[in-house]
Amino acid sequence: MVDVVGRVMPSGVSNQAAVNLPPRLRMATLYMVAQSLARGGRVANTCNRSEDYVGYSTKFGDSAGDFSPLANIMVHEVRQIGYELPIPRELVDKTPSDGLCGKTDEDNLGFTYTQLDNYIMHGSSGDEDIDKVIAKKHMQRTCTSSIRCLPIWHRRQRTDIHSVLRQVWLCRSYRKTEELQRSRWQCGCQKEISDS
Repeated sequence: MVDVVGRVMPSGVSNQAAVNLPPRLRMATLYMVAQSLARGGRVANTCNRSEDYVGYSTKFGDSAGDFSPLANIMVHEVRQIGYELPIPRELVDKTPSDGLCGKTDEDNLGFTYTQLDNYIMHGSSGDEDIDKVIAKKHMQRTCTSSIRCLPIWHRRQRTDIHSVLRQVWLCRSYRKTEELQRSRWQCGCQKEISDS
C-alpha cells in the first residue's frame, strides 16, 4: 500500500507515515471486528496519561477508540495495576515499545517514563534538559492536536482503579441505552427517540 501511494505522490511517503500505517490499519480492523459482533462491540483507546501528555501516539491508530480506560493513569500507575491483576509479571515489566520501528518508547521519546511521570507529578524530571524536551513535546501536542478528545493535563489529578472501572461501567451503560433506543426504533417508536 505504501508503495502504491508513494508512486502517485511527488514527494513520496515519509518514513513516519509508513511507520504509522500499521496502527491505523490495526484500528480499522478492530472497528470492523467490533461492528461485526452480534451485540456490537466497543474499541478501547490504549493510550495512557503519560503518552497523551507528550502526544506519543498515532492519530486514528492507538489514540482512537470508543473509551479510554487508561486516560487518567500514568505509566507507573498502569504497572501498579498490572501487579494487582493476574497478569504474568514479565508482561507488566516488559520494556514498552511501539513494535513498529525497532526502538523502545523511551528511545523514541528521548527520556524515560519515570522522568516523564515525575515531570507530570512534580513539574520536574530531575534533569533540566529533559524538562525542556518534555515541555516542548507537551506544547506541540496541545497546540497541534485537533482530534483529541482527552483533557490536557496541566495539574495532577488523583486516579485509581475505581476510575477505570467507572469508565467500563459507563461504556456498558451507554451500550444498554443504545440497545434500548435501537429496540424502540425497530418497534416503530421513532417519535419517542426524537423527543428524548
